[in-house]
Amino acid sequence: MSVTPSSLRRLAVALVLLAAGGCGTEPAASAPGDPAVSGLQLTGTIGGHQVALSDGSPRLLVGNCAPREGPSHDVCIVSKDIDGELVVLALKNPDALRPGATLAVGSPACATPARCDRVRDVAIVDLQRGVGGRQRAVGGRLAMTHVVDNLRYAGRFTLVLVNGRVSGSFDVGARVTLRGPGAAARAGPPTAPCPRRGCPPAAGRWGPRPRRAG
Repeated sequence: MSVTPSSLRRLAVALVLLAAGGCGTEPAASAPGDPAVSGLQLTGTIGGHQVALSDGSPRLLVGNCAPREGPSHDVCIVSKDIDGELVVLALKNPDALRPGATLAVGSPACATPARCDRVRDVAIVDLQRGVGGRQRAVGGRLAMTHVVDNLRYAGRFTLVLVNGRVSGSFDVGARVTLRGPGAAARAGPPTAPCPRRGCPPAAGRWGPRPRRAG
């Protein structure tokens, strides 16, 4: 059987159509992405001051983020705003957060951090700007899209503060520091960056990095 130029052209067209409609054409975007790709975005006002933050790689701390207040289980996202001020978004009862869950943000009268850990009907969220400017949100909403305990947290939030209001989103994970029971007492404050050189630990809950012994 002889092969003519016209038959070669028909064969080439058939192969192109088969490749376009066959298997193996799944787009590369369908592969799992980096769980920490989105970072933390936040805008709003605190005490009459405009706050804006967009950080693609904030630090995630899981464990006791405020050891001076007592034992607790927290999820804290640590970053800096456009003015260079330390910003900490602390989810104080992360066991209440599940994928797809939307919770009102509140400030229940739980006497200790450990009791706040057990609250399930509202989300308890602290926001800190600067070394000593930490406060608990008194209202708002938190909608979680992804939760993988200790590894990934993603969601959107609106926080009503005593002196302001902020909103934003987060998708953080992968690079995580675990702080187990008793670790905070042995190591001192969490190793969040101090916003300026030499700031004393007593100035706020988030002081300079503890020195390693030896």
